Amino acid sequence: MSFVLQKHQLYVAEALSAYQARITEIEADIRLRAMSNDTSGPELRLLQRLKDELFEILYCYQGLSEGFKAVVGDVNLAAGSVGGTLPGKDALTAMDDAELRGLTPFPSLPRRREDKRGLEVEPC
Repeated sequence: MSFVLQKHQLYVAEALSAYQARITEIEADIRLRAMSNDTSGPELRLLQRLKDELFEILYCYQGLSEGFKAVVGDVNLAAGSVGGTLPGKDALTAMDDAELRGLTPFPSLPRRREDKRGLEVEPC
């Protein structure tokens, strides 16, 4: 397969990991600030909005990742390779490696979502 597609698939996979980490960090910050005595409502709403916006971007990147998997195959961030996991590793070992790096995989997001008003939103 094209080297160009493989390169961009790695970029998408790295972006997915980065967005997942940022969302996890923001969720922790929201919980921490919610327990604080000096937190205002607007501050919490802004943090929640930031999380929601990043979640929408993550959703789009997950769609791109699925498209790349269909065309190019799977990607392995640890090895920087495309086309599957490392030889001799099973899925559980690969997951443990991801958790050790602090990149715990998120469950797949639903294909259709609703916005805050309850209206259905098309996927990216």
